[in-house]
Amino acid sequence: MAWNFLLMWGIFTSLMVADYAREECPHPPQIDFASFETQIYMKGTILDCSCKPGYDRKEGTPLLIVCEDTQGHLSWNDKCQCKGKSPQSQEEQSVLSAPINSREQTDRTQTITDNRLQPYNLTGHCLEPVLWSHASETKSYQFVVGQTLQYQCLKTAKYKGTAESTCINSNGKPTWTKPHLKCSNVTSTETSVPSSFTTEHKIAVAACIFLMSFLIFLVWITWRKRWRRRRQTDKEKTKKREVRSQQYCGKNHMPDHPVGLLSA
Repeated sequence: MAWNFLLMWGIFTSLMVADYAREECPHPPQIDFASFETQIYMKGTILDCSCKPGYDRKEGTPLLIVCEDTQGHLSWNDKCQCKGKSPQSQEEQSVLSAPINSREQTDRTQTITDNRLQPYNLTGHCLEPVLWSHASETKSYQFVVGQTLQYQCLKTAKYKGTAESTCINSNGKPTWTKPHLKCSNVTSTETSVPSSFTTEHKIAVAACIFLMSFLIFLVWITWRKRWRRRRQTDKEKTKKREVRSQQYCGKNHMPDHPVGLLSA
């Protein structure tokens, strides 16, 4: 009897392992001042049931939930629950938050879809899991091959834009495609550079450059005029010297006695 039980358990375990055979992806790429989201989750995706500080996982609830095939469609196999650490609030905090009604779920899905790069066929995928009470601010997922994430700059970022990254099997190894997105932090830029630098400061700098250029031009014009006057004066002095030298030479070559007297 025991051997039959062990045999059946081994077969069941092997089937479960085969069903959950997944190609786990590494941690998604990180982009400065950007975050990633997704509206659909592939089969085999695992979510860590983490709670925010001051709360613990409720006894009897799973540590992880998995996107799996349930009755012909994909859905999360369980729900995460948290409770308060203090005994006084334990009973109150362990209550699971009310599920989101169909209208709220539709509005939420529509909002997520509108913020994405392209529409998706949600058939055969798990949607965003229902938020549980006192959940951690950041969710930890273990993605599988085929998962696509949408990256978007934070609201405080300077450059806006979106990009996608997909987990693919490259040379037998799961890897993420590179999302082409760059974001700049506006806060750090504003603290390092005055906000008025682009207006008054630029105008002041341009005015100073113009004044300096005008002064240099005036100095150049003045120097050129003086240089021309000096050159003209030098030419006139040189000409006078040449005239004087010619007159002086003419006097020195003049004969002392007239020619007529010498012949007599």
